Amino acid sequence: PTRIEFTCKPYEELTQRQFVLSVYLSTSGDEPSFKLRLLESGQIHQNIADEFKNLLIAQLPAEIEPLIGSFTP
Repeated sequence: PTRIEFTCKPYEELTQRQFVLSVYLSTSGDEPSFKLRLLESGQIHQNIADEFKNLLIAQLPAEIEPLIGSFTP
């Protein structure tokens, strides 16, 4: 196979989403091995962060104004 797809919740309170991994053969070591790479990882991280932010804001009292910064992994 050239890719593996699976669906799961990244965290308990977040929605279920699909993850796609590319599969490739690595010959850099003594023996060949299969490697997996998450496709669109930056977009996935951003979507998870946005969903978490929205859940958090929804749980805060109206008089609390959250300050949202940025994070680059």
